[in-house]
Amino acid sequence: MNRENGSRKAQGFAAALRRMRHEQGLSLSQLSGLTHYSRGYLSNVENGHKPATPDLARRVDEVLQADGALAGLVAPADDAPACPYPGLAAFGPEDARWFFGRARSTAALVGRVAECVDRDQPLIVFGASGVGKSSLLSAGLIPALAAGALPATGSAGWPVLVMTPTAHPTAALAEHAAPLLGIPAGKLRDEIRAGRWGSTLRMTLGPGEGRLVLIVDQFEEVFTLCENDSEHGAFIGALCDASRPGDGGQRAAALVVVGVRADFYSHCLSHAELLGAVQDNQFAVTAMNRAELIEAVTGPARAAKLDLEPGLVEILLRDLGIEHGADHEHATYESRVLPLLSHALLATWQQREGNRLTVAGYQLTGGIHGAVATTAERVYTSLDATAQREARHLLLRLVRIGEDSEHSGRRIERDRLVGQSSNQAASAVAMEALVAARLLTLDRDFVEITHEALLRAWPRLRGWIDNDRAWLLSRQRLIDAAEAWEREGRHPATLYRGPRLAAVRESVQEAGPGGGVTPLARQFLDASIQLEQDEHQAARHHTRRLRRLVAGLTVLILLAAAATMYAVQAREDTIEQRNLAISGKVASEATGLRAANPELAGQLSLAAYRLMPTVETRSSLLGSWAAPRATVLTSGADLTDALALSPDGRTLATTTRSGFSLWDLSDWWQPSPLASSRDVTRASDDIVGSAAFSPVGNLLATGSTDGTVRLWDVADRHEPRDLGTIPNHADAVGSTAFAPNGAVLATVDRDREVQLWDLSDPQQPRPAGRTSGHSGARAVAFSPRGDTMATVGYDRSVRLWDVADRSDPRLVGSLAGNGQLGAEFSSDGRLLVAAGQDRTVRLWDVSDPRHADLAATLPGPDGTAGAVALSSDGHMLATAGEDRTIRLWDVSDPRRPGPVAVLNGHTDAITSLVFSRDGTALASASADNTARLWEVTGPALADHADAVYAVAFSPDGRVLATTGDDRTLRLRDVSNPRRPALLSATPTGHSHTVRSLAYSPNGRLLATASWDRTARLWDVSDPRRPSLLATVSGQNGKIRWVAFSPNGQLLATASDDHTVRFWDIRNARAPALLSTVTGHTETVRVVAFSPNGKLLATASWDKTARLWDVSNPRKPTLVGTVGGLDQPVRSIVFSPDGDLVATATWDGVIRLWDVTDPRGPRPLPSLTGHSGMVFGTAFSPDGDTLASTGVDGTVRLWDVTDPEHPSATAVLSAEHLTAVFAVAFSPDGHTIATVAHDHTTRLWETDADLVAEHICDITRDPVSNDVWDRYFGDAPYDPPCA
Repeated sequence: MNRENGSRKAQGFAAALRRMRHEQGLSLSQLSGLTHYSRGYLSNVENGHKPATPDLARRVDEVLQADGALAGLVAPADDAPACPYPGLAAFGPEDARWFFGRARSTAALVGRVAECVDRDQPLIVFGASGVGKSSLLSAGLIPALAAGALPATGSAGWPVLVMTPTAHPTAALAEHAAPLLGIPAGKLRDEIRAGRWGSTLRMTLGPGEGRLVLIVDQFEEVFTLCENDSEHGAFIGALCDASRPGDGGQRAAALVVVGVRADFYSHCLSHAELLGAVQDNQFAVTAMNRAELIEAVTGPARAAKLDLEPGLVEILLRDLGIEHGADHEHATYESRVLPLLSHALLATWQQREGNRLTVAGYQLTGGIHGAVATTAERVYTSLDATAQREARHLLLRLVRIGEDSEHSGRRIERDRLVGQSSNQAASAVAMEALVAARLLTLDRDFVEITHEALLRAWPRLRGWIDNDRAWLLSRQRLIDAAEAWEREGRHPATLYRGPRLAAVRESVQEAGPGGGVTPLARQFLDASIQLEQDEHQAARHHTRRLRRLVAGLTVLILLAAAATMYAVQAREDTIEQRNLAISGKVASEATGLRAANPELAGQLSLAAYRLMPTVETRSSLLGSWAAPRATVLTSGADLTDALALSPDGRTLATTTRSGFSLWDLSDWWQPSPLASSRDVTRASDDIVGSAAFSPVGNLLATGSTDGTVRLWDVADRHEPRDLGTIPNHADAVGSTAFAPNGAVLATVDRDREVQLWDLSDPQQPRPAGRTSGHSGARAVAFSPRGDTMATVGYDRSVRLWDVADRSDPRLVGSLAGNGQLGAEFSSDGRLLVAAGQDRTVRLWDVSDPRHADLAATLPGPDGTAGAVALSSDGHMLATAGEDRTIRLWDVSDPRRPGPVAVLNGHTDAITSLVFSRDGTALASASADNTARLWEVTGPALADHADAVYAVAFSPDGRVLATTGDDRTLRLRDVSNPRRPALLSATPTGHSHTVRSLAYSPNGRLLATASWDRTARLWDVSDPRRPSLLATVSGQNGKIRWVAFSPNGQLLATASDDHTVRFWDIRNARAPALLSTVTGHTETVRVVAFSPNGKLLATASWDKTARLWDVSNPRKPTLVGTVGGLDQPVRSIVFSPDGDLVATATWDGVIRLWDVTDPRGPRPLPSLTGHSGMVFGTAFSPDGDTLASTGVDGTVRLWDVTDPEHPSATAVLSAEHLTAVFAVAFSPDGHTIATVAHDHTTRLWETDADLVAEHICDITRDPVSNDVWDRYFGDAPYDPPCA
């Protein structure tokens, strides 16, 4: 009943919403502003493409004053079945009937708790984040105790209290226990802080054997949220006191069970009172085995009378990393994915068909590793820009940024969280949407992130945290200090002063009004500033007159000197200062303009650089090269959302609100307007929403929301001629299509069936045939031969029709899935691509339309996939939709498609795509009212499926190698850095992340190093066919780095086992261990050979870097140590002449060292600028430039020609959304490659002259005088590409 009823209810709500909106004269944009849901989301709801949520219904009901009429249309049914899967939330005691798979763990935990009846210590339950501790305590232990599982008389009736510590654990304990004990919370809190919790508890419970069962979950909050040492000391003391017998042999007052995250083990050990319990009375919650996992999936389904489609469980296990046939007892998975499994099952339940959970439903969710992100993105993109901003702020407020541990969630009072937002209405909408999706949990007073898995599983949230970690940590401390100030009655002693105030003040100013600083924190900061000013004013008062006298004399002297120099230098100084100010302003504006108008942005960057070559202007100039070439074809409020390309590829039609425009694309990068057509009879609310050229190209069909299809004679491209209309169509024409042979046009008629028209006489169209049975059709496409037609419908299906006989279309196949928005055939007719609302794009093998086969499913945009296009050779696919990005895919093998690149620039949903005939360019149209032309291959690649960690150029500079989390080795031809070409994508066979790679000096070998404790050697003499030669193993930890010696005979590997190993690879098929370097006390992160091969530098997390003499690799000896470092060392690299070493540490500082005498490395000036950890460094081949990358998402270039006086030359940050992990210089000395967490590989040009040449080569409209004046003011007109 779910989908069918849901569809009917969605259509009913949609019609009512549209009618009420029209009655009140509101546009969708106006309704969006009032409700804080995005215009695109509201449009999809109105068109029945997406169901309305109860929160949306309540909001629009309130805005439209519908008195509950709209809300009632989406009210949940009274008999709605309960979902047996809680999603990210933990199982509670009330969910015990759904709690399966933990019988063994529950029994073992109950046994340990039983032992504690006669012990005097709390039981400490440890487990990794996401392993299921909370569920085991609440849904396993508590029901077992209530059933009398303990061997103690009356234990089934013992009161049970479950709590989390919060930021004020003693107060939380008192508030939870007060109703149970009948004691006022304030008095109880005082007793706890005075150390009398145990005696108070015994006195209240009275004589006998009864005791309290106190379960403290998320005990780590004591360390992450509570910043008062005496507070958490009193709380820990209370727990231990309640566990101990009283004086005179009295029983312990409570049975205390503490659940804590395993990464806080050391924190527990640091407290003397917990030390004994941690050592002697702990219980470890481990991952479930294969059989238990199966029971955890199938048990709740049985209890809820749900069927599981055959194969679903196997797919779930596979996605967990447990293969079929694995050892049932020992097959394990990464424990932190358990909440993701639960959420995927919840989302699959929401997609169920009747009482059956299906494989298709599971795939729609995005799977275990994508379901949370899919849900979160769906919620986020449904909000308008204001609510999205508030969602970001409230989510980041609910995250506790870890300083020496993982990030964690925090609980905040709901009223305080919303009340401190800049837009309370938008914040409330955002919170309601996140709560409805079970991403946030809201109880009576508090709100919190449902599970910390959200912090890892949602890339957008992870990116927010990673990008702004330093600011978030500073803001977190500021807000905590402000709240402490408030609690202390705003006492001046708690205010900030001195350097701490200066640092926070600067951070707040840099963050600006959108930084999420709460009103209380701003009051705290203002009070701190005022106090400092008052103190300074008082200190200055008694010296003011003297200072005035000194200042007056100084001014007189300076004025005299200035007057003498002014005649000579005044004009030059004025011009220089003017140029400095203008160039900086224009460089910043150009960077911001790059996505909207890349051609103009490039010229402005170049002009600013030539006006004043500063770090800022050079950064803007170099950044422009890395952006893909793009041209804004047209823009304006009149543009709508459809494109059509003529058969010869020389003319593009763009639809407008009132007609269409034709463009000459004889040269795609020099487009020119041909003609425009307007229909003055069309109502202002109607738009032209589709267009198609006839096979010969002399006719153009356009479809409008007024229910007409109009035919145009466009044989003369400069003067289109109106041939008439075909009436009686649906109110929104989603598609028109010409058959490739014969004068036949397909349209969607008023009944949502597809009508074929004979256009032998275009001025007298005649009905030729009509489909029957697909009444929800909204789009249509013909195969290249014209004998097969695909229709895409609102009924979530794609149907295939035999139209060899145009008068009698016959249904031959139906393809499942949410393919509701568009479809396209490949040029050979064997492949059909369908896109839909479920954020997926499906590739179907339709070689035999009667037996179509699903070839692959691609993740679509973060939102509805509204547009697809295939290149004419069928090798490349473009997909786009609501997330404003275009994704390119290699579909040469449709069963193994791979990502190629991501194009960014549109600012609203992308609605139409079409490739140039040669496949080198792409046109797009968007709801942002622009049409754009793109080069489809450029310097930015996104063809890895996960984070990319390592990059290296071959010694000849022609091949680039990358690898990372997806464990594939990708080799690309980068002879032309603007058009990199994939040579091979090889699975490495590593079973874990591949973190490092390196080429041998002759370029024939390549080594990869992995966290699976192995390194592998590859023959890459033919980069199109890499072959594995050998696997190096034997280290007792993850291998972090690999490096070849300059003579190519040695391989060095660095590991978590604190060692470096040398391998003789003269026979690359049989590497032989020569020696092991020991001495470091922590992970050895990076190793580097000196250019002459006599020294090896090692960087370690033990806060040292060391130099080793490896002249005899069988007996390496320590020569010198780079000391004085107070942070773990993340990177180390030699300069090409071997005289310098650069180290990078976790604090973001790069230090230069003179190692001409390796026995005593001499410190040189440090390089600062990164706002977080520096991940990678590399010297240019001439040694004059150092490049660095970091967690702040920037690539920085430094001039180290004179290492005694290094300086920054550029900061590159275009498009890298998250941490940039590694950088490599090409042997050409000016091209660099970087790889990043956002799956991208990017090539950059660092030679300003070459970038200038590129900008002018692609410029079609030089900067005009008017544009120059707008940006450069009174600076002399000097267009850079005139």
